Amino acid sequence: MNGPTHDTSAGATGHPTRLAGLFEGNAARHPARAAVTLDGTTVSYGELNELADAYAARLLGLGLDAGDRAVVYADLSLDVVAATLGILKAGGCLVTTHPTFSRRKLVHQIRACDAAFLVTDRAGALGDLFADTGLSAVLPLGAGGPPGGATPRPRPLGRPRRGPGIPLAGPPAAVFYTSGSTSSPKGVTVGHRAMTAAFEAVTSSLGHTADDVVLSCTPIGSDFGFYNIVMPLAFGGRAVLLRGLAASPREVWETIGEEGVTAVHGFPSLLAHLCRIDGLGRDPRPSLRLLSSTGQRLPVEHIRTLREALPDVPIHSMYGLTECKRVCSLPPEEIDRRPGSVGEPVTGVRAHLVDGDGAPVGEPGVPGELVVAGDQVMQGYWGDPELTGRVLRTGLFGEDRVLFTGDLFTRDEDGFLHWVARGDDAFSRSMFKVNPHEVEARLRQHPSVADAAVVPVPDEEAGEVPAACVVPRDSRTPDAEELLRHCAEHLDWHMVPAFVVFHDELPRTESGKTDRRALRRALAEPAPGPPDGDPREYVASSSMIGLADRFDAIATGRDQVPRAPVRSTIRDAVPDRLLLDYQDAMVERSGPLFRHFLASVPGVLEELSRVGVALARLAGRRAQRDGRGLTFYEADAFDGSSGRTLAAFADGRVTTLTSSPNRANERWFRTWADPALSRYFPGSLFHLDRAALRAAPEYAPFRDGFDVVYETAAFQFYGKDRAAQIAHLTEVLRPGGLAFFLEKLNHPDPLEYERRERVKDEVHKARYFPPEEIQRKRREMLTRMVDGQVEFDDLVGALGDRFAHVHLLWNGTNFYEFVACDDAGTLAEFLELAGEPLIPDGFCFEDPVVRRVGGHGGTGPR
Repeated sequence: MNGPTHDTSAGATGHPTRLAGLFEGNAARHPARAAVTLDGTTVSYGELNELADAYAARLLGLGLDAGDRAVVYADLSLDVVAATLGILKAGGCLVTTHPTFSRRKLVHQIRACDAAFLVTDRAGALGDLFADTGLSAVLPLGAGGPPGGATPRPRPLGRPRRGPGIPLAGPPAAVFYTSGSTSSPKGVTVGHRAMTAAFEAVTSSLGHTADDVVLSCTPIGSDFGFYNIVMPLAFGGRAVLLRGLAASPREVWETIGEEGVTAVHGFPSLLAHLCRIDGLGRDPRPSLRLLSSTGQRLPVEHIRTLREALPDVPIHSMYGLTECKRVCSLPPEEIDRRPGSVGEPVTGVRAHLVDGDGAPVGEPGVPGELVVAGDQVMQGYWGDPELTGRVLRTGLFGEDRVLFTGDLFTRDEDGFLHWVARGDDAFSRSMFKVNPHEVEARLRQHPSVADAAVVPVPDEEAGEVPAACVVPRDSRTPDAEELLRHCAEHLDWHMVPAFVVFHDELPRTESGKTDRRALRRALAEPAPGPPDGDPREYVASSSMIGLADRFDAIATGRDQVPRAPVRSTIRDAVPDRLLLDYQDAMVERSGPLFRHFLASVPGVLEELSRVGVALARLAGRRAQRDGRGLTFYEADAFDGSSGRTLAAFADGRVTTLTSSPNRANERWFRTWADPALSRYFPGSLFHLDRAALRAAPEYAPFRDGFDVVYETAAFQFYGKDRAAQIAHLTEVLRPGGLAFFLEKLNHPDPLEYERRERVKDEVHKARYFPPEEIQRKRREMLTRMVDGQVEFDDLVGALGDRFAHVHLLWNGTNFYEFVACDDAGTLAEFLELAGEPLIPDGFCFEDPVVRRVGGHGGTGPR
């Protein structure tokens, strides 16, 4: 097989051996050759190079100097690929960040590396970044063309840029922030020589040529995603990009066939995804010539499944880390003989094993920490000389410097390396050491298990015990006790999990690895979640029931009654008369508890009316287009004022259901509801599921679920387990339906949270309640309600795990509203109808509000 051919003439970068120079050489020789495919669109080398040059020229014109950090913050697109190449061409230092990061995380990362430039597809949604960072300019991405007009810093920075705090051998090429799977993210600083060395090691190990078509499912915001896109461009091949793992493994397999993919590079999670395809071996892909895995251990069980299904497709089991891109590789001819090995060091890398005292480990089978040296090793952690000094050491093994990886390995008698665990993965159970990866391997041997992760959870007697997080195979959910017996047959007692938790999918870090920290957090701080069986205990233990007397007093008009009629303060600014009519109708036909809610939350009257009118118009469009309107469910939503108003304004095209566990609310619902259009469920949202909908004739319109579900600050009364709560609520959501979540959120800065609370109380609530009532409610109710509130990133993360598209819709002090949907077209249509929110001055702390904030697939409308 021919090796990769590299151009030797300098391009615009003037560095023909750098990755951008190699790409330029390929573009010069073969401008019409296909370079990158995304969403069915393919761009040629010539087109991509021209676009990358436009970004490079714009950045240089803005004053970018060699080594200046330029952050890329955008959803995956062909423009992002061009901008990334443009930064390298201009001699800048690329800093990638994940597009689902919140503004808060983005600002933190910009500050950490003191970036000079930001390239983004959402410049208008980020507010005044110059006030919060030292950026020199913000450059908007183009839409298939040159970049948009840059926004320069309005005033000089007034200080020199901060350096890296670590020695650098020449200008840095990139700062890759780790996913933080074992600690807070670290800025791995990589030079151009390390990038080129990684490219040479990977392409020679895999035998890549310009005929290869490489599939990547990893976001460009990680180092793995970056290399998966840029390396094929450097050897003259084509990169086929997917936006993360598709919900169906079959979709990935179909893409491989449709695009003629020859090589799949991924983390073990991608290959595990393929293993879930029924009849994989009966549907081969003739173009596919190799599979490669790195980043984490490739489970032996998955190797066997793939080898059985695809016996003619070689599997390359490899190991690397952000700090040293590719350390070792197992030749495919060895994988059946030693499936647990990740091979031998690649060309240019030297590897050593050391014990806890730093002494060499030479005996086969004895674990030691892996220490590596070579041109691929990073230059250090940006801005963290202390941590850099701990992992990069000099004067050992005859090397100028070596990297202590923190990973434990053994060598077999033939010198092949076997990954054991991260040094901090192992834990003690009653003084006995537990290696979670051994337990996971045993779990995956069960025929009903597709994937597994084992993490420690606190235990009063044992210190920590193993918990098994298991993904069942399709339609074959195993019994937890059966899995524990399965483990006990071959593992020592201390390795047997204490319990099993089932997941549809294991959580992933931004780069696609198993997120063990997320699993540990979810298990270490267990909040009661909706049980699989009878939910009565869950509801009975909640604040919703604990505060029932207080809610009843308000719902019956005995307490906390607004002293003035609830009315918008910005009626003159409302351009649509229908919005005002909607507001008036909702207030007029509301019961005491809902009226109290409107008087307590600034801007919520205007917002519920905006959403209601948009949904009524959406129902009208759907009725004309499809011959049916919408079904709408508001969960634990007071007396149903919002749903009833929507039904009345939609001219019979919306049928609504309201649930409420408060008996006093039902009286007000029955007083105002049209029974032909609005129904009532007298219980908690966690008592309602598809079975309940199908059991009662009254709920016949909802037998197949709802087109729209709306949670109005209800979850916080039941605990913090948003993933379980969202899963329960959306069990009754029709495919492609809209889900709304209006919640009061905690803020990572307690002082900022309290500042917003004072604005709410002293400006908005003071119009309706005397100060002593406001303080009494805080003492009697709000201090308990806050225990169930979560932060912005936690809620967005939980929504993003469930939905392809998540948008922020509205903000009023500490209250936020989100809309989530798996259908980009439906979401785009709703956003078009809704327009921009109308929020009274002084209450909004997001600028601008409406923007995409998360989701596990696609870019969606923005």
